[in-house]
Amino acid sequence: LEATVWDVAIHPVYQGAGLGKLLMEYVLNDLRDMGLERVTLFADPEVISFYQRQGWLLEPNQHRCAFWYAN
Repeated sequence: LEATVWDVAIHPVYQGAGLGKLLMEYVLNDLRDMGLERVTLFADPEVISFYQRQGWLLEPNQHRCAFWYAN
């Protein structure tokens, strides 16, 4: 099973407070519990590094797409 996440957004006032990280941890834990093995993420290029720091693997051209694999 697979899922796709499109454009997760945190209001600028709340960015930097860890909410994005907590939100993605919550989503990925629920998806893992549902038996999903891979999640594809599409995001703006300027935030891809955020996801990379969270353990997402960038697509080969490192543009807008990253992948998360259940362990």
